[in-house]
Amino acid sequence: MAWKAEYLLELFRDDSILRFGGGTLEHPWDNAPGAIAKRATLEACICKGSTVGVCYGRNADLPTPDKVVQLIQLHNIKNVRIYDSNIQVLKAFANTGIELMIGISNLDFLPFAQFQSNADTWLKNSILPYYPATKITYTTVGAEVTEAPNNVSALVVPAMQNIFTAIRKAGLH
Repeated sequence: MAWKAEYLLELFRDDSILRFGGGTLEHPWDNAPGAIAKRATLEACICKGSTVGVCYGRNADLPTPDKVVQLIQLHNIKNVRIYDSNIQVLKAFANTGIELMIGISNLDFLPFAQFQSNADTWLKNSILPYYPATKITYTTVGAEVTEAPNNVSALVVPAMQNIFTAIRKAGLH
């Protein structure tokens, strides 16, 4: 990936998001190759003037969302990925100017893929009450779906289509 990053950034420009997931610690050639590849990719992004952000997962003993926002602001980070539309997190990021990428979990694929009304309701209840005070700029659908115990990859595209339609109907696209 590292050697392709510069080409991909040139090709997709602002429409690209490079995600560094797991694999470094489980790399078959030890940790160093994966870490080196991630660093080279990150350096290619920075050299091209791309923005860099952080992922804010909450599956650990972390400070409150308000404290996390203070820490993010302290380090002048402008882009954050969250993995769900948690109300406390969305409220904490309100009026900060920090851009959020909100994820939809693999567990929500089935209802979002099956019925447009589920995506419409999610947008109405979980996003619109906090937007635009909370600067939500991207929505992601799923995380590592092919590695999930119940492979839900066939539901990704229908879920994405319904979410995109909900966003369009709300006039946000």
